[in-house]
Amino acid sequence: MAGAVDDPSPSFRSRAFCCPHCRQFARQNWGQAAQTGLEVGSIHYSSFNVYSENVFLSKCDACEQVMVWKNGVAIWPHTSLPPEAHPDFPEEIKGDYEEARQIYNASPRASAALLRLCLQKLCKKLGASGENINSDIQHLYDEYGLGRRVRDSMDILRVVGNNAVHPGEINLEDNREISLGLFRIINFIVDKAISEPAHVDLIFSQLPEGAREAIARREIRAGGSARPPLEEPSN
Repeated sequence: MAGAVDDPSPSFRSRAFCCPHCRQFARQNWGQAAQTGLEVGSIHYSSFNVYSENVFLSKCDACEQVMVWKNGVAIWPHTSLPPEAHPDFPEEIKGDYEEARQIYNASPRASAALLRLCLQKLCKKLGASGENINSDIQHLYDEYGLGRRVRDSMDILRVVGNNAVHPGEINLEDNREISLGLFRIINFIVDKAISEPAHVDLIFSQLPEGAREAIARREIRAGGSARPPLEEPSN
């Protein structure tokens, strides 16, 4: 079982976790709600017992904000610990990423499976066939010269996401840090496979025409072995 430092996500009765209010890793103080009253406008309803409903509160030492838990599950606030999508994340895939973020707290296995789907769609957008994710990863690596770290990151998403659907040796419920890391990994892939090439292409296009022609002649002399920059497929 991962410890609090290894797994920063909020968990029931944990003494410290990453607060969804302030995003700080901080100590949490726990208490159980016993009885409460209800006011609607000027009407005050009699108090009622909530102890039997197994309602707990955790209060963050850093920001002093409260989380509400029922039967060991966080029910408020409705926030997501995983990072937001990379600014260059393709719009047609971003919806799947956001859904993975929203369900992470409730089911890291389901979020991992959705991130694998994001990867499959991303491979197709980058120019692969989209028929077999394993072959697509190798195709992108061979044809476009994606770095080994990018290829390894894709394989991590592929393997862990597949195990989430068909449980294997990785238990994401017991190791949420792995599931959380998948969000950072796919953002890394977008940055390396889309953002950086686009940035380099933009600067290259601004070089003097003579310099670009000289580079083209060098590639011809090299037998055309130089690989073209990774580009998004045309619609």
